Amino acid sequence: MDKRLVIAFTFLTLLHSLQVNSQPKTDIIHLQNASFEDIPRCCQTPSKWLDIGASNETPPDIQPGSFNVSRPAKNGNTYLGMVVRDNDTGEGVSQKLLSPLKKGYCYHFTIWLCRSELYLSQSPTTKKPANYITPVRLALYGGTESSFTSQLLSITEEITNSEWKEYVFEIKPKEDFDYLTITAQHKKPLLFPYNGNVLVDYASDLTGFKCEDKTTSAQKKITKQEQKIGDNSNTSSASRSMQHAEFNAAATTFDRKKIKVGQTIRIEKLFFDADSTNIRKSSLPVLDELLQFMQSNSDIVIEVGGHSNDIPSEEFCDRLSTARAKSVADYLISKGIQSNRVKYKGYGKRNPLFPNLTSENRKRNQRVEIKILSMG
Repeated sequence: MDKRLVIAFTFLTLLHSLQVNSQPKTDIIHLQNASFEDIPRCCQTPSKWLDIGASNETPPDIQPGSFNVSRPAKNGNTYLGMVVRDNDTGEGVSQKLLSPLKKGYCYHFTIWLCRSELYLSQSPTTKKPANYITPVRLALYGGTESSFTSQLLSITEEITNSEWKEYVFEIKPKEDFDYLTITAQHKKPLLFPYNGNVLVDYASDLTGFKCEDKTTSAQKKITKQEQKIGDNSNTSSASRSMQHAEFNAAATTFDRKKIKVGQTIRIEKLFFDADSTNIRKSSLPVLDELLQFMQSNSDIVIEVGGHSNDIPSEEFCDRLSTARAKSVADYLISKGIQSNRVKYKGYGKRNPLFPNLTSENRKRNQRVEIKILSMG
């Protein structure tokens, strides 16, 4: 072969190799039943999707047709309808991915959302007819078998549009996740839970790029938003996974500058004897920290909320969680905090932060939280 042809062939081969290697590496994850197609019916998750709601509440709905929801689908024939309720719960679905979300990748994802102007059902608190019309937010989580909501990936503002609208997400997993979870959540801060809905259709593939290849201003915005939620959250909607960790802050210090009315703060390192209201001595430091916070902020009124796991009966859980919340309130009152500044309530097993699938999750669900009722 002519020497000049060999040189030319070698050059073209090298050029092609450089062009191929210069292309950003992508990771495409296809969702199963991304358009939520199934037989329209209430209280049933679409094929390929798991219900991650509280055990005492019904699953989301395959719409249209139930509860007077009539909007045509954006794609195909059916879509997902999810609600939040005035008993402080919300709905969510999860799917095990065909390949995991990977740490070090930034993913592009879109989904179509809107709000139905009619979603007629019954209020779980008043037992009277109610229209679940108040706007809600939609959140995306990355998760594992033990916790479907390990990391909040992104969250919208309240969905107010009554026509289908495409929402774009840029997400960055902090570790590898096998599950993608989609949840409906109350707006924050939340003082009084309400009934609301969101309709979900036509999700895209998750398109991943190595983060150094695709760094966008949208991703930076999401990261800041995620940090803000981590600092200023209320745990109630998380009970659908959720509510999962629903972004309640774990208390190590009580900082007035970082709290708002309606916010819920989970108290870490507060322990009771088994099936008892006796507070262990190892819990006194965090109780005294809460006491000092209440003494330094005489205008703040709180609710102490007790929560349990799902193993005992509902009656026992309600009784124990109420008694434990009262024990914490009594401690504060015994140290001089006025009784009208400390309310208490037992929520039993109605608002789990995590699915009660493991002993570790049950321990995390058995907790005490402080809700800020008023400030100044």
